[in-house]
Amino acid sequence: MLGLKYEAGMKASLISATREEIPVRVHEVRIKIGEIEFSARVGFSELENVPHLLGMLDVFDNVKIEFEKDGVKFTSW
Repeated sequence: MLGLKYEAGMKASLISATREEIPVRVHEVRIKIGEIEFSARVGFSELENVPHLLGMLDVFDNVKIEFEKDGVKFTSW
């Protein structure tokens, strides 16, 4: 959907909360969180049982996330 060639990404692996090793390929993509847009490295896995989650890599360098009584607030650093 993003037009990336999975095999072209850098090989890496993540460790899940259950200590399962998850093979991924890391690609740099443009991300938009709220009104903030930036480039981030994102790991993609071909495993079907792995949910699509955005990790911390590059995100917290660009976005401050505050949980408030009325919702979530995103601000840039």
